[in-house]
Amino acid sequence: VRVVGGRLVVSGRLGLLWRRRSVRVNRVLHLHIEGPAVELGDFNEDLGSSHDTGSRLVALVSAGRDTRDFVIAAGYPREMLSIFAEVLSNVIGEARGSLGPVVADLTDSDVIPPQPPLSDIEIERTERGDLTMVFPAGGFAGRRSQRVQLLFGASFVLAGAAVALLGVASPSGTQAEFVFGAIFVVVGLFLLRSAWEQARRWQRLQIVDGVLQLENHEGRPEIWRYEPGDVQSFRAVRRPDGEDSDPAIVVIGTPTTGSAPRGRLKFLFDRDFDELLWVEREVCAVLSLAHDQALARTNR
Repeated sequence: VRVVGGRLVVSGRLGLLWRRRSVRVNRVLHLHIEGPAVELGDFNEDLGSSHDTGSRLVALVSAGRDTRDFVIAAGYPREMLSIFAEVLSNVIGEARGSLGPVVADLTDSDVIPPQPPLSDIEIERTERGDLTMVFPAGGFAGRRSQRVQLLFGASFVLAGAAVALLGVASPSGTQAEFVFGAIFVVVGLFLLRSAWEQARRWQRLQIVDGVLQLENHEGRPEIWRYEPGDVQSFRAVRRPDGEDSDPAIVVIGTPTTGSAPRGRLKFLFDRDFDELLWVEREVCAVLSLAHDQALARTNR
C-alpha cells in the first residue's frame, strides 16, 4: 500500500495472479474496518475465494454522484489494521494538505459510522430518543433498472405507434398491424408508468417509543409497523437475493399485530450499501438490538 503522486496505490498477489489498483487521495471520504470473517474474494472479486480470513480495511471513495468501496487490505487481524489505518489516514492527509479521513472500526457495535457525505437522507432525533429518517425520491438518477425501464418503455411506444400508423395510413397496411402496434404502445405506456412511479418513490422510517414504522410511498402507500420486541434483526445486506440483486435493508420480525409480515421484509432497495450500513447502525442503536457484527459480515 503506497501513497504516491496524489494517489492511493494498492498492489496484491493471490497465487500467480497480480493486481494493482489506485484511487486519487482527494476522493477518499473515510476509512473503515470490517470483519472479522470477511471473504478474501471481496478483495479480489475477479479472482474469487471462499475462505474466511479475518478483517479488512476499506476506503469509501466518491465516484461522481455515488460512492463505492475501495478495499485496501483483507485477511489481517483487526488490531493490526486499526494501527495501520491511523497511519494511512495521516499519510493521506499530508498528501492532500488537509486532515486525513476519519477511521471507523465497524466491528465495534458502539461505533456508528458517519452519514456518507453524498447522502440525501434527512434525519431527525429527539431528546427522548425517537428517530425519524426520510428517504427522498431518487428520480431517474437512482437505480440503473429504472433508466433501462424508461428506455424500453419509450422504445415500445415509438415502435408501436409507427407500426399502428403504418397499418392505418399505408395502402398495404392491415388491421393486424394496427392491433400489433397498439399492443406495443400499451406495454410501453405500462413500462413508462412503472418507471415514473419508481422514480417518484420516497420512504420513511420512524421509531417512536420503541415502535418501528416503515413507509413506502410508491403509488398506493405501504406501511409496516413493528411493536417493541417484534424486530429480531435489522441488517444492511449487500446482495439479499443473489449476486445480481441490489443492496437492501432486511428486517426479520415476529409481529403479532399490524400489517408487517412475519419473517423477512426487504426495505430501502435503491440506496448505496454505505448508506444502508449507516442506517442499520442508527436504528440498531435506538432499538438496542443485539448486534453480532461478525456474523452479519459473513452473511453479507
